[in-house]
Amino acid sequence: MTQNISHRKIRRVVVELSSITPNVAALQKAMEMAHALDSEIEGLYITDDEIEHVCGLVVARTVNASGRNVARLAAQSLKRDVYLAARSMQRQFDELANRARLKHQFKSVAGRPSHEVLKACAGDDTASLLVMSETVALTQIPHIDKLLTQPSNLRGILMIGPGADMRSGPTIIVPQEAGTLPDMLDLAEALTLKGKPLIIFLSGADDRKVQEEANQLHAGLKPNERINILTALIPQGQPQAMTAAIMRLGCGLVITEYGGSLVPGKSDIMPLAAALPCPLLITR
Repeated sequence: MTQNISHRKIRRVVVELSSITPNVAALQKAMEMAHALDSEIEGLYITDDEIEHVCGLVVARTVNASGRNVARLAAQSLKRDVYLAARSMQRQFDELANRARLKHQFKSVAGRPSHEVLKACAGDDTASLLVMSETVALTQIPHIDKLLTQPSNLRGILMIGPGADMRSGPTIIVPQEAGTLPDMLDLAEALTLKGKPLIIFLSGADDRKVQEEANQLHAGLKPNERINILTALIPQGQPQAMTAAIMRLGCGLVITEYGGSLVPGKSDIMPLAAALPCPLLITR
């Protein structure tokens, strides 16, 4: 079900953290988003619950690849390492948030990432955006699919692939339905630097239908010199071709819908996020 994602309703940006060396560009982008949306930013540091289980054992043992060297680790020492990692991450997060003069909070939890994020976004009626600070990995596909399909107050996920250079280019909106465009456009205007263009990207296999849709959108939009509508002849079910077309536009941010033509399903998320030279915001 499509949800309203108007930036006026988003009051929290959640940054998922699961290591002490997160993507600095992602953290910075999260701060920029929170500032643009006039929202609170929350750092959610997630420790794998299996590590917490190991910390509860009297003694844990680690064995190297050859199996020759065995190190006995005191559980208390491991538990302290986990604690210190969380504190280190909190210091980094607080420093950035204070520098940006943002209202912020930091939480350290243990559990499965998808479960903890959903819990964080379901505790109240606050609409949230999630920023993933870790490098995109194939193992995150089920995690992201669950976040974008299960009921919660999470309105979208920002992903930054390893190839993103964070240059300020146009924001490209790839809507799936005409009814969702006003809110996507509202969010895009809030997140796009002043003076940078907004591009509504439409595609399809039938040139006449695509042009008719473009004309209808143009007629329904208020006059705005920042907004351009671009069309391309790309049959449905070819997200790779759409990605290539978008990359040629020199994008600074791409906003699209989960289950739409650009991101039809979970198997298409990672190649797109990894290929784009800019952040990808997937809404639900």
